[in-house]
Amino acid sequence: MKFPKRELSSGGGAGGADKYLTFKDGESKSVVLRGEVFEYHVKWENNKSTIVDSSDPQAKVRYRVNAVIYEDKRFQEKIWEVSQTVCNQLADINTEYPLDKTKIKITRQGTGTDTVYHVLPLVGETKLTPQVLAQIEKVDLNILNTAPKEKSSASGWEGID
Repeated sequence: MKFPKRELSSGGGAGGADKYLTFKDGESKSVVLRGEVFEYHVKWENNKSTIVDSSDPQAKVRYRVNAVIYEDKRFQEKIWEVSQTVCNQLADINTEYPLDKTKIKITRQGTGTDTVYHVLPLVGETKLTPQVLAQIEKVDLNILNTAPKEKSSASGWEGID
């Protein structure tokens, strides 16, 4: 799985529909990341983000990744939108633990633009069994460069170009 580090720039914020992985301040969730990472650019105006071309002088880079979470007694796909800082945390973790086979714990601290996400690989006693991994791999993934209602059958990380 490729997960290269990216140069840092400012920016932040995330969507909120039910297909998105969202957190309240202090909340933690455990997920397995799957599929490709999608890079895009946003511009912030009036506390709202709009997707823009990378050539926009106000553009801030963001990333989307599919996160499989166990909710309502089944595995479900969610879109997790992350900053370059979080993308780099994931890149560091991926060097030791393959993110498509490792459950990670994500914790949000803060609100608004003063938010930090901490990512911790859950290994040891929480290691995923082959049976659980097989179930996770069957989950249809969201196509990240379009609306979240579209699905992709891609599995595994194809990486970031």
